[in-house]
Amino acid sequence: MSRFGAILLSICLLDLTVTALGIHFGYLKEASPILNYFLERWGLLGLILSKIFFVATPLLILEIAPGFDSTAQRRIGAYYKFVIYTYVLVLEGAFFFQMITILFL
Repeated sequence: MSRFGAILLSICLLDLTVTALGIHFGYLKEASPILNYFLERWGLLGLILSKIFFVATPLLILEIAPGFDSTAQRRIGAYYKFVIYTYVLVLEGAFFFQMITILFL
């Protein structure tokens, strides 16, 4: 696995763990309407499995693609960086905002 793939996987697993624990103990709710559907329909297991699927599928494609097209390696690296920075800034920022509103309001 590439370095960026490992970073993205680690961030997603951290997000999955924190979200699952927060929902289980009643401190958080899922902000994504798509993932919330899986949570409401199949419970916490449905949320966990859907998050794993939505991370593993594109990650697998991004890890396999450079083996077929060597020119894609630079573009995939740039894509990884964009996704990692966006994930950290937007999604985790929303998580911290939600935690602050729960704790202080």
